[in-house]
Amino acid sequence: MTDQCRECHDHRAITDKINLYAELIDTGHAREAVREVFADDALEDHGEGIPPCRGWDEIGAMLEQATAPFRGRMHLNTNIVIKLDEDTATSRSYYQAIFWFDEGDDETRRLAPADWVSAGVYRDEWRRFGDGWRITTRLRRNMGLSSVVVGGRPQHLLDMRG
Repeated sequence: MTDQCRECHDHRAITDKINLYAELIDTGHAREAVREVFADDALEDHGEGIPPCRGWDEIGAMLEQATAPFRGRMHLNTNIVIKLDEDTATSRSYYQAIFWFDEGDDETRRLAPADWVSAGVYRDEWRRFGDGWRITTRLRRNMGLSSVVVGGRPQHLLDMRG
């Protein structure tokens, strides 16, 4: 494979992992998302006062706790910028996360607007392993003063603060 082909392949592989993470989180598979995308000893710093987590078990538990109360989740990733350096890389991607609470019956919730929208940036460090690229460090940060775009920060997320 030529250097240019390898670079294109690596960009695609990392972008695919960013999107796989969102898909698995949105379908209620937080722990699987962590095992598919993160290195087993990765650091995840979610910000917003939530204590940083290290390793599959801690990160999976934190993400499960953060997302379980919602009936629906939808993460949109954009503006992905990847910088490669041999077997390591960095990426920056914007996210918008839309959430619907698990309240009310199906009929009343069917046409309900989103309860909360969060937006920010993921700053990831990656390393190539035998099975592909994995995040070794993820920093989730606000783009502005707060990650809240619509609605108020849910109480269960406030309770997760250290």
